[in-house]
Amino acid sequence: MSDSDAPMPWYRIPIVWIVFGIPAFSIVFTLCIVWISVKTFDGVVVDDYYRKGLEINRELARDRHAVGIGLQGHARIEDSRLSVQLESDVGTPWPEQLVLGFYHPGISNRDVIVNLQHVGFGSYEAARVEIGNGKWNVSTGTDAWRLEGKLFHPNEAGFRLRPFDTGVAGE
Repeated sequence: MSDSDAPMPWYRIPIVWIVFGIPAFSIVFTLCIVWISVKTFDGVVVDDYYRKGLEINRELARDRHAVGIGLQGHARIEDSRLSVQLESDVGTPWPEQLVLGFYHPGISNRDVIVNLQHVGFGSYEAARVEIGNGKWNVSTGTDAWRLEGKLFHPNEAGFRLRPFDTGVAGE
């Protein structure tokens, strides 16, 4: 028997690599996906969704009150400085501080809360605001009223704040 008649070693047969390669690739790929999913945090937007659902009537009452007093506002971001001007149809006592929340629609750990100081006549300012690029749902209010809006940062510098149930909540 000559060397040319000897059987070829298994590792030189291409079909063997295909038969073993596909399952081996699948296992490695699956392990990579599992590793990525464990290491990447994709927190839910609202952790306590049940309690938030129960509070919906309170939130709607705040919106109705804002509509009743004709409350609306305009906010503007220029050079990392945020200013908010609130207006009302009736004499409204303005709070000394206003909390404005920028909520990312998909990633809760990107949310930004800004405290603004009252500078007179419904005007509020914050010296330094750092929010990322993208779409933001914006909300502010007190225990009595609430205003909402939408911002596409950095494409827009200014945006309206209105009560939710006016039908034009945040242009």
